[in-house]
Amino acid sequence: MINKLVEGLNSQQKEAVTYFDSPLLILAGAGSGKTRVITYKIAYMIEKFGYEPERILAVTFTNKAAREMRERVEQLLNGKAEVFVSTFHAFCVKLLKSHSVRVGFKPNFLILDTDDKKSLLKTILKEINVDTEFYNPFLIGSMISNVKNGTVSPESFEYKGYDRFLDIFEIYDKKLKEMNAFDFDDLLLYGKKLLTEHEDIHRRYVDYFKYVLIDEYQDTNGIQYEIIKALTIEKGNVCVVGDEDQCIYTWRGANISNILNFEKDFSEAKVVKLEKNYRCSGVILTAANAVIGNNTIRKGKKLFTDNEDGESIRLFEAVNDQEEALFVGKTIKKLIDTDVKPSEIAVFYRTNSQSRIIEDTLRRQGVNYQIIGGLRFYERKEIKDIIAYLRVILFDEDKLSVFRVLNTPKRGLGTAAEERVKKYLDEGVSNLEALKKSLEESSVRQREGLRELIHIIEEGREKLSHLKPYQLVKFITSVTRYEDYLRKEYREDWEARVDNITELGNTFEEFSDRTGLKGEELYLEFLNTVTLSSDQDEIEDDEKVTLMTIHASKGLEFPVVFISGLEEGLFPHSRSLDSSEQIEEERRLFYVAITRAKKILILSYAKSRRFFGSYRPSEKSRFTEEIPVHLLKKVGRKQRAMEKSGALNAKPAFSSPSGLKKKKPKIVFHKKFGKGIVKRVEGTGEMAKITAYFADFGEKTVVMKFLKVLA
Repeated sequence: MINKLVEGLNSQQKEAVTYFDSPLLILAGAGSGKTRVITYKIAYMIEKFGYEPERILAVTFTNKAAREMRERVEQLLNGKAEVFVSTFHAFCVKLLKSHSVRVGFKPNFLILDTDDKKSLLKTILKEINVDTEFYNPFLIGSMISNVKNGTVSPESFEYKGYDRFLDIFEIYDKKLKEMNAFDFDDLLLYGKKLLTEHEDIHRRYVDYFKYVLIDEYQDTNGIQYEIIKALTIEKGNVCVVGDEDQCIYTWRGANISNILNFEKDFSEAKVVKLEKNYRCSGVILTAANAVIGNNTIRKGKKLFTDNEDGESIRLFEAVNDQEEALFVGKTIKKLIDTDVKPSEIAVFYRTNSQSRIIEDTLRRQGVNYQIIGGLRFYERKEIKDIIAYLRVILFDEDKLSVFRVLNTPKRGLGTAAEERVKKYLDEGVSNLEALKKSLEESSVRQREGLRELIHIIEEGREKLSHLKPYQLVKFITSVTRYEDYLRKEYREDWEARVDNITELGNTFEEFSDRTGLKGEELYLEFLNTVTLSSDQDEIEDDEKVTLMTIHASKGLEFPVVFISGLEEGLFPHSRSLDSSEQIEEERRLFYVAITRAKKILILSYAKSRRFFGSYRPSEKSRFTEEIPVHLLKKVGRKQRAMEKSGALNAKPAFSSPSGLKKKKPKIVFHKKFGKGIVKRVEGTGEMAKITAYFADFGEKTVVMKFLKVLA
């Protein structure tokens, strides 16, 4: 039976499945049948050579991938195989269950999740009486992870002013041992210790596992590499499968050198390249090859396909982001009207905040959609928080919103203050009256917090009628110090959350442009629209267009793919523009996006994008220039109606002074503040005043002569 299956493979796949003479690296190009090869190879070992299924170890990165791999092997062998398919973390849990005493833990150990870890760190920080504003639990948790993963030394944080970090780290580890608990990083760390520092345990597992397969090898980090090496370096009984051109997680610790140096690390290694693509049309694949060929950090392969060339890649240049979203929405509607299923269509973007304008357009077009790898825009915490403040300003009886904003961001109003406010609300008074009555009975610290909230509500009501919508959002975020709150509480993605709030300001502006409404009437109508659209009953209709970031798209495929926001500073992202290695990772990300498309690929970019009420000029991404011209078809736009409405006539956010190139992303560098994106320019020459947004310092105004122009 297995021989017949192997006969159906192409020559490269067949070689990969049947080779066992030395360590094997399978370079599996996008859409080349990687999963098929792995599952056939496992089945081949069992059927052809009589390997015991439980003595084959297959490791991948997600529980979903592990489950699917296990099921496919069982299907190939009619359910008679129980192969040990696992994630790295699950494999280490299995090791620790048998040998935890060897690393100082009891067998019935606890595993802390992210919330548990944060709670423990809060307790520690309180015990040692450090400033939790500076030593934020979330930030400290990330720093501890970086140390445990070996990406930084604990001493390195002392140079950044965290002189108590070593103390916190030691106390944290001590408390984990007292609790007989591991965090996620510990699972890998102690799993590696068992295999590298205890020879009897090492020998037991080296002898037990007859063959080891590792999927997505390009995504392995240093500790995972050491685990693989410990299990297989002696016998060379290892097959790793991956694609260096799809390494897009170095920011999470993935080390691309693991796959690039495989032949150095494992002597006599064989490399098999899976280069036949079964997914993409000829045109799409040619474009993907051309783009990724610009990278230097790669082993090199050239994918080919027997599929038809198909239609040209469409490229749409929009006047602004509104027109781009309208183009995407209308094109999707036309495709659906011509019998393309919504589930066959995907829209990709570089950052989560980009989804909002596309979501709004799809709703207006009556197209159902789903967000993968993230919440719908109006369901995101930061958006719900800012809207809750708006609702408290608008409605004096909205108790739900009052309790949401009472202590967000923290202003010393805990359970006691909440109960006091609730008591007065239960008596039937308004929100504002309940806050004022509570003020009289509160402690000094609570009074300060209550006065602040009362001030926000009263001043917000005064500003409703005369502030522009984006200015009102700015007022709320500024007076509540909400950006500082995000920076402290959500260290890893605070910038994306700030981007989302900026998008909320853009949303109000667009809604006002479209409806002609102003002031209180605008916000009331907007909130009604959002509430109704959020309550749409889409459960009965399983056919939905998929929206996702490109990172979330890896491993998926769709007949129709849109890649939006192809602008310098957005994609490639501004944070990558001063590093060739980061640009190469951005290009790999674009390559991943292209190769998700099977038949139709549609690219779009905007010549200007709204940023808090003003339009900022932008230039199309360099990646679009790397696609051969003969593969592209520029598609036009019907913009006259939009121009008449004034939607396309917004002025740019800034002019171009001496020293800043026209039609380039405006990115500058300051010795103290680092890299910043220019938002506004006043004057010309070296004395021009440049207002720029700096990731770690917020918005700053600096004289031009103290800045270096990066782009």
